[in-house]
Amino acid sequence: MDPILASLKALALSCHPLHWFFTFLFYTDVGSTTAVLATYFASLKRAYWISALMSLVAISFRQTNVVWTFFVLCVSILDFLYGECSGGAKLRLSVDKPLNQKLVRVAKKEYRTSGQVQGNGKKLFDIEDLLGEVLFILQHGWQKRVALMRQFFPFILPFLCFATFLVYNGSIVLGAKEAHKVSPHFTQLLYFSAFALLAMAPIHMDPFFIWTNLFSLFKFIHGRRGCFLIVLGGIVSCIHFFSFAHPYLVSDNRHYTFYMWRKIINVRWYSKYLLAIVYLYSWWSIFRLLGKKRNIWLMVFFGAVAAVLVPAPLIELRYYTIPLYIIALHTPLTLQNGYLAWMLLLLQNMCVNAVTMYIFLYRPFVTHSWNGPQRFIW
Repeated sequence: MDPILASLKALALSCHPLHWFFTFLFYTDVGSTTAVLATYFASLKRAYWISALMSLVAISFRQTNVVWTFFVLCVSILDFLYGECSGGAKLRLSVDKPLNQKLVRVAKKEYRTSGQVQGNGKKLFDIEDLLGEVLFILQHGWQKRVALMRQFFPFILPFLCFATFLVYNGSIVLGAKEAHKVSPHFTQLLYFSAFALLAMAPIHMDPFFIWTNLFSLFKFIHGRRGCFLIVLGGIVSCIHFFSFAHPYLVSDNRHYTFYMWRKIINVRWYSKYLLAIVYLYSWWSIFRLLGKKRNIWLMVFFGAVAAVLVPAPLIELRYYTIPLYIIALHTPLTLQNGYLAWMLLLLQNMCVNAVTMYIFLYRPFVTHSWNGPQRFIW
């Protein structure tokens, strides 16, 4: 690993506009993000007691962080089981020999790099690989159940504390429960994909990466027209049936999301449908950035993102910070234009920060409903 490039990436991510801006305001987001990332980092170091304790801190900042605790637990279990297999542990699976060989081969498969993904045309969510991985996890996990319980026992603590809070509070929401009712807001996943694409534009918009993305996408469309139409139809259906405008979104003009909704998403009745292809490409680009990860890892990550975002009725960009950071941290350093891409991302973040802070400090506005100046924020 190039330490200079790694430092450049860390600096660029630390300047992410949503994270940087709210370090100056009394919001829980910075503490929440820090605690979740500390939970993940400790688990990657196999310090599971520390990871469990940090997850308690994360959940105390924001209750939905219990989902990221579960994500960390799942990823840790995957790493443990695959590590056991690749380290030479014998598999005693009660399956026939050909399937057993398939599972071993899947378990020992090397993580593919982003460059290899672009070069070899590897299929995202290959059904055969995914089923093999699921079977391996279930059967090898059952075989190693005692070791798993011993290793991951500390995570009982945060889940038990969260369950206690849920029973005592009667809801996952603190404060205005009526304003934050659970809703099937599936378009949150679409908004997040577009946000992630823009937030990491120098990475996603690299000419070589765009070319390989489009090539692989057109190849997918040509080879699997039915699957493509189902996915596109699902996106359009989500837009049509699950596009919700929360009262806070359409009434609070201090937030940039107010203007995004009015000027982009809902400017015309058909505007939101035109964005369907943008959402499709955004998720395609995200999954290809994460192409070195196993299919089951991608499924767990997508499930965690959905569990956090879909129930939220309000479009709030702050909710997107943690999944964006996880994507960014798993984006390979060695991109086609590594130094240039991360340098451009740093420059982009610094420019956005300068503009938003200038507007916040020097462009207040006054309304009749509030005494004193009001300021624009994310």
